[in-house]
Amino acid sequence: MRILRIPVKKAVDTASEFLKRNNIQNPRLEARLLVASATELSVSAIISSPQYLVDVKENQKITEVTSRRCGGEPLAYILGEKEFWSLKFEVDSNTLIPRPETETLIEGILSNFNSYNTSFYILDLGTGTGCILAALLTEFKDSIGVGLDKSLLTCKMAQRNLSNLELANRSSILVDNWGTSLTGVYKIICCNPPYVSTREILNIDQEIREFEPIIAIDGGLDGLDCYRSIAPIISHLLCPHEGIAALEIGYNQADAVSKILFSNNLKVIDLKQDLAGTDRCLLATVA
Repeated sequence: MRILRIPVKKAVDTASEFLKRNNIQNPRLEARLLVASATELSVSAIISSPQYLVDVKENQKITEVTSRRCGGEPLAYILGEKEFWSLKFEVDSNTLIPRPETETLIEGILSNFNSYNTSFYILDLGTGTGCILAALLTEFKDSIGVGLDKSLLTCKMAQRNLSNLELANRSSILVDNWGTSLTGVYKIICCNPPYVSTREILNIDQEIREFEPIIAIDGGLDGLDCYRSIAPIISHLLCPHEGIAALEIGYNQADAVSKILFSNNLKVIDLKQDLAGTDRCLLATVA
């Protein structure tokens, strides 16, 4: 029996057409990424060798991943990875997908943090994939990081990511709810908490609403529940000298979160916007 094989360019063309019909942005680019994942070819190899023949099993895999993407599943979950701060992170449906706007926290810390001592502790509350903690550890090369998450599965993923980035010897990942059991003093405390109000969840993108973990998105009735929980913890654990806290915030939340921090002896020193011009990161110190 003859086994049919098709050129990889045709596989990309077909996948791209399906993605376009399902209103996926950048269908050609995503088609190449999906085909690369299914065939274990690099994107550059797909472009440079358009006549490479895709076998039946590879074509079946391409059809499968394309169907998943057309159904709204985020590309990062299908590929199993996402880049953040030029670092590659493993992701799955147990974790929020790292986003470019969250890099605003790293930028905010780098532009506001000054310490005479290069060896200090960093605390990441709700670490998820570990992307924020890993990015900071690569910038502050003598620092030691602690990442917390309430999910054991999420903590295991963060551990794998830090290990893959050769940061395991400078980091610890613990199962904990916002650091309520922690002691010690941290020079940097960062957090990207759930901040979408419960009523607004129905209005966010389908990819987020239906596929990403709701526990990492839902911030309660007004979107501020987690800030109320973490503000007293940050106030207790943040170094009173040179310490800085960086919190990601949602649209139009800067004033409300600033008031919560102020009521917990924390003073906002800067507000950073993301590349879209949206208020995205509050930076605070002990008042």
